[in-house]
Amino acid sequence: MTQLVRTELIDLNLKARERKNAIIELTQRLEQEGYLFSTDGFLQDVFEREEIGNTAVGFGVAIPHGKSAEVKETAIVYGRSESGIDWESFDGEPVHSVFLLAVPEEKASNEHLRILAMLSRALINEDFRQQLLEATTGEAISELLDEVTQPKVMES
Repeated sequence: MTQLVRTELIDLNLKARERKNAIIELTQRLEQEGYLFSTDGFLQDVFEREEIGNTAVGFGVAIPHGKSAEVKETAIVYGRSESGIDWESFDGEPVHSVFLLAVPEEKASNEHLRILAMLSRALINEDFRQQLLEATTGEAISELLDEVTQPKVMES
């Protein structure tokens, strides 16, 4: 699998204070880096998914995602908010780490579920979540996330 979390798709200083604006802010990264055919179309798909169910998973983390014909190539945008974002999370806590998944519609069934599973497994680990919050560069975040999103190669 190609690198999903590239340094240019990492924002360590999200300005948004609420869910909708955070998703828009992160989507702008995808747009700037050429991952989308249509920004408005992708946003519509992500917001439709948000209406189905809240994507805050607890522990200060949200994983909004869009399976969309408007996505050229699978990518994860990571955003961090020091002050926290009101995501109407089930635990009532603000979100500090946001992972926006963008998956082309034709790859959606397997790929997005696999990525969600890998992220979810990693995010259960408190040390991993703390490392995300403490990392000072996009490169450090990218390396952390690559470790959990790359398939493990069997060692002989």
